[in-house]
Amino acid sequence: MRGTIVRIVVAASVFVAAGLALSADEQGTRLSRDQIFQLKQSETVSAEISRRETRVADELEDGSAPAWAGKYYRGDGLGINVSVALAPKGGFVYTWNGCLGRYDANYGNVVEKDGRLGFDFELPNSPEDGPGIAKEFVPVRWGDRQYLVAVDQAREFANAINSGREPCKQFCVEFLLRQGDELIDASGRPALPKEWMRYLLARPIEAAFVQVLESSVTADTHGSPNNTLAWRLTRIQIAAGRNQGVWKGMTFYDAAPDATGIEYVVVDVGTDVSTAETTELLSDPAQDAPLTLPATLSTRMYNPMPVLRWRQ
Repeated sequence: MRGTIVRIVVAASVFVAAGLALSADEQGTRLSRDQIFQLKQSETVSAEISRRETRVADELEDGSAPAWAGKYYRGDGLGINVSVALAPKGGFVYTWNGCLGRYDANYGNVVEKDGRLGFDFELPNSPEDGPGIAKEFVPVRWGDRQYLVAVDQAREFANAINSGREPCKQFCVEFLLRQGDELIDASGRPALPKEWMRYLLARPIEAAFVQVLESSVTADTHGSPNNTLAWRLTRIQIAAGRNQGVWKGMTFYDAAPDATGIEYVVVDVGTDVSTAETTELLSDPAQDAPLTLPATLSTRMYNPMPVLRWRQ
């Protein structure tokens, strides 16, 4: 009961400090994105982040916390620097810092159930609209490494493993990894939930390019008269399907040594053929950049390289 009262008082003080006089029911439903951003930049939220980080750090130091407790990070050191600290009693603290400061933050309780960790947010959280963090994670052990993988990232994590991007080294930008574990070599296979194991491949799948099904260009509203931008969506057919082990959401790459790492995501799976699509950013659509397509695609990247992900 005392914890509940403290939580209500903290939440109320946060909204008052941000100049947002809303009832408890209105707080998570009527705030604009600008108001949410203002709230998370407030001195009250900053102080609460520091207080909770200290509480989690103290719990980690006493040595009684379970294996999943710890400090996690993913990022490129520039625009994406996502940190999560969590422990059973101290709860979780999440921050996203970039070139312009803090983009997002949240904190709350952690609920462990059936091998999953649920985050009980005390501030608005909307990963669908941009910054934000998933509500539920699976602690994944890989040798001496410890990951936190969002429940809805099962296919993405498997794709990263199949492609050779995971286990990452030094720069781990896609998935939350316990701080310091990027220096540890991962051995064997990760201890994934049973239902996730079916996405891992024993060997890469290779598929020949068959034909272009669709290609269209859409202007990007973020461009300028002197720097026009556009997105080109291309759908192709490849010669691999259900019989070859392809599943919806699987990613393929150009198998050539000089490939750039463009992803081809499977959107439809047939018996022996599949449909995959890719999206390219064009800096000047007026030049009508030629469409170049791979002769052979593979689930393994020839030169594995990190892929930046906006969402978590």
